[in-house]
Amino acid sequence: MIVLQIVKDGQCNGIQLFGGYEVFGKNTIITKLISPPPHYAIMITLEFWKIDNWDNEQFYIYVDQNLIFSQIYGESNTNSNLCGQPLGSSWSEEVQQISVTKNHNYKTLFILMTSNLQGIRDEWWGIRNFKLYYYPCPPGCQTCTSEDSAIDCLIWIVQYQSLLDVLYGQFQMDGWMILEGFQNKTSCSILPLLGGFSKTGQKSKIIKSINLPVHCFVKIKFSFVFIDKWENEYAQFYIDDQLIWYYSHKSVAEEITICGNSFGEKILNQEIILPHKQQFLQMQFTTTLKNSPSQQSFGIRDIQIFINCPFGFPFDFSCEGICGNGEIDRAEQCDDGNIQPFDGCFNCQYSCIQGCSNCINGICYECQEGWIFYEFTCTEDYFINNQDQYDDEQQQQCLNNCKLCIYGVCKECDIGYYLINNQCKTICGDGIIEMCELEQQECLNCQLNCTKNCDVCIKGKCHQCIIGYTFDYIEQYCQPICGNGVVSNDEECDDFNIENGDGCSSQCKIEQNYICKNYQYSFSECSYEKYPSFQLSLIIRLLFLQ
Repeated sequence: MIVLQIVKDGQCNGIQLFGGYEVFGKNTIITKLISPPPHYAIMITLEFWKIDNWDNEQFYIYVDQNLIFSQIYGESNTNSNLCGQPLGSSWSEEVQQISVTKNHNYKTLFILMTSNLQGIRDEWWGIRNFKLYYYPCPPGCQTCTSEDSAIDCLIWIVQYQSLLDVLYGQFQMDGWMILEGFQNKTSCSILPLLGGFSKTGQKSKIIKSINLPVHCFVKIKFSFVFIDKWENEYAQFYIDDQLIWYYSHKSVAEEITICGNSFGEKILNQEIILPHKQQFLQMQFTTTLKNSPSQQSFGIRDIQIFINCPFGFPFDFSCEGICGNGEIDRAEQCDDGNIQPFDGCFNCQYSCIQGCSNCINGICYECQEGWIFYEFTCTEDYFINNQDQYDDEQQQQCLNNCKLCIYGVCKECDIGYYLINNQCKTICGDGIIEMCELEQQECLNCQLNCTKNCDVCIKGKCHQCIIGYTFDYIEQYCQPICGNGVVSNDEECDDFNIENGDGCSSQCKIEQNYICKNYQYSFSECSYEKYPSFQLSLIIRLLFLQ
């Protein structure tokens, strides 16, 4: 929890306020920039004081320039006149407890409060007891969403962070290079930016290259700030010279202006996951702006890059270590080549063997009651209990799909299982379903297999499609995203839109008399290439004359 510091206060009936009578009124804007620990949501609570004669005007709360609360206040004749002008019962003060919750999982939090008051001498406001609560990620997770369990978010390890500081004096450029712009930082209200108002705009590029350890996927989080009058131009983000993200923005004059001219600024927090295995990764932010930076500009901050490090998952790389590969890595105490319990090493941490009550570093020194200690191992003593208990324990050893068990030895298996080497096992292709059968869709060797174009598949369930596709949860398959500017394997073209008549149709098919050039993980460029029709008729006529 974070409590807002009082920097300018007032009094109302002996109660201290942040703002208050003749302090906060027309055009007052208060802001706060905070960097909470890893979280997936926030909750803001405060006590709002409406003072004097409001004429159906509003109080606003923004988070990252997104409106999360607004309330209309008018005349109040039910409350006492506490501190404003005593000019009638309708000028009485009003106090309201406000609480609002919002999903949020980015590095910094920009809070803004203001009103649309028009009066100069008879309309005031203030707040007190401001508190910010955050909902933390599962222990050990460095990034998460509201739907993540620990196993979902622990696989993402932060590898690079830049432009995160909340104080302008500590905000460093960290080796970023700006082309066609000013190599400088700016401040948008209290928000430090790389680039910014009048510094980066038309043709500007902000570039940075980094080295990464071995990996398969990257998750990139950043904040892009649109400044001044944008007219549906695109913000663009390239990775290794491939366009992977774009966003069209149109400014609204009525929005709150915090650093530009007369058009409100927009803060867009973005998260992107994509396959990536190269050692070097180059980031480039640019736009399609057409006017000078004094009219249209942009800035960036809060860059974070995570790599996918799934402990125990059989991917073809090693980040912090893969438990069960037989090699002891940095986060492991032991690795015996498996992930079985009760063998002295479980989840790559030392553990006691079965029946052991006292062990050190996986070596047993004392057994539990009913077990016999011999050469640092424990053997169960079946005959210290009565014969019924002995039979139950013997029967327990055959529970894995065994139908008839005699003294710990399985004699007959359940339907669909076969006795092979004294164990009950399945046979793929016998028509009896274990996980799945061969004639079923999404079944390979009787194990569930994900659909085509799935990139991350766990136990037959697709968790993420390859770039250019999105998962249809109703039909349960990865479908291409037509119009996103990324040409997938099931598309002939993709030119950022779903309009017909520009070479690439609304179904992402190349239209007649057009030729489209496709770029990997990027968009299509289509050109009209129709040849004059008289050429063919001329050739046919010449053939007949001969």
